[in-house]
Amino acid sequence: MPTAYPFQPELTVFPDNPDDATDASGVISHDALAPQLSAWMADSDLISTQVIGKSVQGRDLYLVTLTAPETRQQTRQQTAWRSKIRNRPAAAAKDKALAAGYKTPIWFSGNIHGNEWEGTDGQMGFIGDLLAATDEETTALLARHRLYFSLSLNPDGRTIGQRPGALGLDINRDMITSATPESVSFVRTAQAVQPLYSADLHGYTGVLQVEPCGPPHGDSYEYDLFLPHGYAAALQVEREVTAAAIPGNPVIDAATGLISTIGSPLAGTGLIKIPYRDTPSGWDDYPPVFTAQFAAFYGAVTSTVELPLTRLQDGSTNPLFST
Repeated sequence: MPTAYPFQPELTVFPDNPDDATDASGVISHDALAPQLSAWMADSDLISTQVIGKSVQGRDLYLVTLTAPETRQQTRQQTAWRSKIRNRPAAAAKDKALAAGYKTPIWFSGNIHGNEWEGTDGQMGFIGDLLAATDEETTALLARHRLYFSLSLNPDGRTIGQRPGALGLDINRDMITSATPESVSFVRTAQAVQPLYSADLHGYTGVLQVEPCGPPHGDSYEYDLFLPHGYAAALQVEREVTAAAIPGNPVIDAATGLISTIGSPLAGTGLIKIPYRDTPSGWDDYPPVFTAQFAAFYGAVTSTVELPLTRLQDGSTNPLFST
């Protein structure tokens, strides 16, 4: 990890691939990431970029950090506090200086399934919005947090246009076996960042789905500590999504169990899908082979976020389903 922030190295620019599947999908290509990150770094001291590994086919795996600048001494202090939280939690809980000064690490990741595109695009859009913001709330956010972004966990699959990586393996089943360089990079990042909260962005479902999961649960996640925070976070997302009232956004009509759209008549309250509440079986977190479940081993409140396949534009309702 960097010894001070910002950390702004020169990034390798990859040549355009004429067979890049993102061209047909209208989403950001991997080779477009380095130029945009470099442009942002040239304009702002709030953004840092690390290359934390390479894919099977040699594409860079990026970890972007947004935070207020730190001196070397300040970064050493953050590192010491992070170590104290991990290795001496009882002492950390009593440390008033830590409580006042520790920058909360929040980690977003996406695109571990190569043709689940929008996690990368969503992160890039969010980064751009934060860098352009001048309000006091954003300034305070970056002063008190480190926001980490793993832009594409599977750039080979993204470029090819397939769910698995170049080896044909589902990287989101590989966090224990670590047969792929992409999963090795994710594991090392989880260990280094030690996030308080992490969200891995996926697709696709009929309506936004945010964990925690339904049963059976893994036996090593300390669920008594994890669940109250994870469920509260999911409910907060639900409140904010429905309050935003984005036209065409799919929600579950609580009265009918059908997916409808914001802007069309609802018989009941509009909801997202939370597996812990809504899925008695079939969406569990028992094996720690997934991104979100592995990150929970390092103290994170985590969620796999499943994005809707499309926003229905005609106000129609569809049977509730998930994929």
